[in-house]
Amino acid sequence: MHEDSGEVAAVKIVPMENPNRRRSYPALEREISALKLVKTLGGHKSIIDLRDVYVEGRKVFLVTELARGGELFEQIAAYGSLSETNAKNVTREIASALGFLHRNGLVHKDVKPENILFSARVTDSNAQRKGSRHENISLVKLADFGSAGPAGSADDFEEIGTAAYLPPELLTSRVCTSACDMWALGCVLYIMLSGSHPFDLDGMTPDSEVEHRIKNEPITFAYSAWDHVSPEAKDLVSRLLTKDPAMRLTADQMLLHPWMTANAESSAATGVFRTPSPLLAGQPLAMSPA
Repeated sequence: MHEDSGEVAAVKIVPMENPNRRRSYPALEREISALKLVKTLGGHKSIIDLRDVYVEGRKVFLVTELARGGELFEQIAAYGSLSETNAKNVTREIASALGFLHRNGLVHKDVKPENILFSARVTDSNAQRKGSRHENISLVKLADFGSAGPAGSADDFEEIGTAAYLPPELLTSRVCTSACDMWALGCVLYIMLSGSHPFDLDGMTPDSEVEHRIKNEPITFAYSAWDHVSPEAKDLVSRLLTKDPAMRLTADQMLLHPWMTANAESSAATGVFRTPSPLLAGQPLAMSPA
């Protein structure tokens, strides 16, 4: 808690063998550099805000705003897939955040449900209309910038994201561009609408097979979770999960897609969350290691 303002913040504490050699901790260095750049550029309402960084003894303290609502991952695991309206709201916020990063030369490189946070916990259908103190601020925050950096070659996969969210061009040519973030957001949107990962529907697929599917197989909407999802939503998912990065929508293009600009969803679902997926209720999401 801040002594003067009383604000409660989140604090990441990283032990260091040698506090004078912070660059021996590349993920921490990348996160600090990216968040400092975002702050210098004026910040973005859907990107977690950096409050402070300091070294005390043999520990580095990274202080950010606190997102009280927890992870999108936790929400889907507990409550099931989102309605189209709420999936759209989350997607719009993250696409806006990614567009801001991409215009300023940054690629997040680890977009996944665990790294999308809610600034307030919303689990009932009326929560967004109750006039709470959160109504004029973003409910969604993109977090964890430990892999973030400029576009370029990616020789070390340990520095980039999570295997199940890597696009085919990265697996094949080891080149990471802003299109990699858009592929990952396509995976997140698929999960929000269906409760399953597009290349690991049952959560039991070995990593090597998931990689094969990412590189070689199309996504499918041919199961019951997609029966009441609108054609426009499916079209957007398809345009994000196209194998060719040159044909993949950019963040700005995505925000102009008909599904994103529509005033009302086609499905009748109005709640924040639908019935929990049988694959997710009480279980981790498929292929989403921490």
